[in-house]
Amino acid sequence: TSIDSSQAINIDPADLSGTSIRFAHPFGGKSTDLLIEIAREFSLTNPWGIWVDVVDYGSETAMVSALQIDFENGNLPELFAIHPD
Repeated sequence: TSIDSSQAINIDPADLSGTSIRFAHPFGGKSTDLLIEIAREFSLTNPWGIWVDVVDYGSETAMVSALQIDFENGNLPELFAIHPD
C-alpha cells in the first residue's frame, strides 16, 4: 500500500515549492557524478518543486571540518551522508 506523504507529515505540498536542500557528502569521483545526476533528475521532476544541491567535500576529514564550521555559524546542510565508523 502507498502512503500519501503530504498527509503523513502534515505539510501542504504547495509550501514545499522553492525549497532548496543542500546535500553534503565526502565521496568523490564517479560517486559524486552519480549523486549529482540523481539530485538533478529529482530536482527537475519532483512534483513539489524541491531542488537538491549536492556538495562534495572530497573526504570525510574535510567534510567534518566544514560541518563543524557550518554548525558554529548555524548553517548546517539539510542532509548529509557520512560513514558510521
